[in-house]
Amino acid sequence: MASSVGTVSWKKWVGLGLIGLAGLWFAGILLTPFTPFSIPVKAGLIIVFVVLMEGSFWLGTLIIGKQAVDRFWQRFKKKQQEQKKEGKPK
Repeated sequence: MASSVGTVSWKKWVGLGLIGLAGLWFAGILLTPFTPFSIPVKAGLIIVFVVLMEGSFWLGTLIIGKQAVDRFWQRFKKKQQEQKKEGKPK
């Protein structure tokens, strides 16, 4: 029974790592226009980054599960509502 708990934890961290990696791919999209490559190469890099970003995000989401993602979005929305009530800028 203890080994199944360790497996769940391992899967959770792999899923979160993949979602974090999606953020790095997104940063690659933002930084690509500032590289010295030609326009066709930049366009190709952006396409590759978009595919990698979406793939790693959705694979990570599948691994950690829908409920974990729902909990994250609930907390995120709750914090946004609290900031609006307090009048803090985003």
